[in-house]
Amino acid sequence: GQSMAGFFKPGDAVLVKRVYAAKEGEFVVARHPDNSSIRLLKRVAAVKDGQYLLKSMCHPKCAWQVGGVEGVVTSIL
Repeated sequence: GQSMAGFFKPGDAVLVKRVYAAKEGEFVVARHPDNSSIRLLKRVAAVKDGQYLLKSMCHPKCAWQVGGVEGVVTSIL
């Protein structure tokens, strides 16, 4: 979708390094907290006690709290 407009656009391919921890400001892939079959590509806004607050770029009020990440985006192709 358009939630990461400015950094990614629909159809972009990204390389993701599989990791289980990420830092604030990194773009990550994580499972949607309400539907684990959906993967999110979001920016890490905060990390606290093993929980990640993920945010959209164009919808700053949209945020997801997740317990882990699957990978960190290393480049856009």
